[in-house]
Amino acid sequence: MSMIEIRAQPGPQHQFLESTADIVLYGGTTGSGKSFCKLMELTRHTNHKGFGAVIFRHTSVQVHMKVACGIPPN
Repeated sequence: MSMIEIRAQPGPQHQFLESTADIVLYGGTTGSGKSFCKLMELTRHTNHKGFGAVIFRHTSVQVHMKVACGIPPN
């Protein structure tokens, strides 16, 4: 089984993930990859003791579908 490399798209996703700021604002149209990028950011911290996170969406299906299917950002 081969490994799949997941990385940010050049532009806003890359800038978001490269930021060292405590708070980063990231806007855009539907399908611009904001949710996918937030999920990528959270994976960086899952091994840190005491880490916890909450992602709010209109429906949880939107988040579950991206994670379960590995849907890349548009």
